[in-house]
Amino acid sequence: MPKYYFDLNDKILNIDSHGIIFENQVKARNEAVKFAGALIAEHAEDVWIQRRELIMVVKGEDNIPLFQLTFFATDLQSIESLQ
Repeated sequence: MPKYYFDLNDKILNIDSHGIIFENQVKARNEAVKFAGALIAEHAEDVWIQRRELIMVVKGEDNIPLFQLTFFATDLQSIESLQ
């Protein structure tokens, strides 16, 4: 089974040197979404305060990028106008 590497960039690049084995690319894609969602949930306040962008690039065993997920938050209205 192939190994997939999940590199993260949220102003600091974190290269995955261990990787995770998945049955196929579909399973790796699903895990990428779950992993990114968990990171955003853990650091929800930072997304708004620091205007952080999270980029996850998933690579195959040959170090070639297969897909990318990009998440960021943008305030379209001020907090006062939402209340």
